[in-house]
Amino acid sequence: MELFFEKVTRKKSAKPIVILRAVMLIAMFTFLIMAIINDIEIYFLKYVFVIAGVFSIMDGIESYFHIQSRKVILTEMGVGVVYMIFSISIK
Repeated sequence: MELFFEKVTRKKSAKPIVILRAVMLIAMFTFLIMAIINDIEIYFLKYVFVIAGVFSIMDGIESYFHIQSRKVILTEMGVGVVYMIFSISIK
C-alpha cells in the first residue's frame, strides 16, 4: 500500500501557527461567502487565492523547521507562489 501513499509523520504545529491558521481559514471562508453573495465577485476571490498562497508558504516554512525533505519544502513553496501569481493575474 505504501507504493502510492507514503505514511506522513508530521510533528504538531506550534500553538500560534494553529491560531493563525484558524483566523486565516475564517477570513477565507468569509471572502468566499461574500464572493458568492455578490454574484461571484472576482475582487473577493483574489483574497481567497492570496490566503491559500500564504497557507501553502506557511506549510513550506513549517516543513523547513521540521527538517523534511527538500522536495516537500519546494513543492509547498511552489504551490504558494502559483496561488499568489494566480491571484495577481485575476482582473
